[in-house]
Amino acid sequence: MSETNRILKDLELLIGQYEEALGRYTPEQLHRQPSPEAWSVGQVYTHLLNTAFHMQMRAITACRNGEGQPEGSKSEAGEAVFRLGAFPPIKIAVPPTDAYTPPNTEEADSLRARLEKLRGECREVEAQLAAIPADRRVPHPRLGAMNAVEWFALIEMHFRHHLRQQRELDSFLGLESA
Repeated sequence: MSETNRILKDLELLIGQYEEALGRYTPEQLHRQPSPEAWSVGQVYTHLLNTAFHMQMRAITACRNGEGQPEGSKSEAGEAVFRLGAFPPIKIAVPPTDAYTPPNTEEADSLRARLEKLRGECREVEAQLAAIPADRRVPHPRLGAMNAVEWFALIEMHFRHHLRQQRELDSFLGLESA
């Protein structure tokens, strides 16, 4: 099994976990925030999906289309994330802004459909990754320049990173995490 195939299988398992968890939330629970500045479960899902579609998949497409640059490398933080194979187990707080804070309006059916769409797109992309030259890199604002395979791996790492936040929100909602 190739590295990218393993990443895809791990990502598909994570997507399945997120889909299954959606069935546990009432519409009120999906949108309930622990505090005005903390995200709801629905916002976490929206964040994951928006990041996957609008940042990570776009970067892979840029690499595939030859828009990636051969110069540049990962930052120290990027090297650490890839050495660890995960984001550090810390909360990353970003000041609330309209550009970053996801809307708290998406319903479970929409989130489920977007998860399924992401699964399909990731399957398609994984089959193309071996043909994308590794020296085509697109910069990440914090992690530095990454190639298509690294961007693909980042989708899985990002989904895995937010499982802890989901467990905390489940606890806040009085639910047991799966």
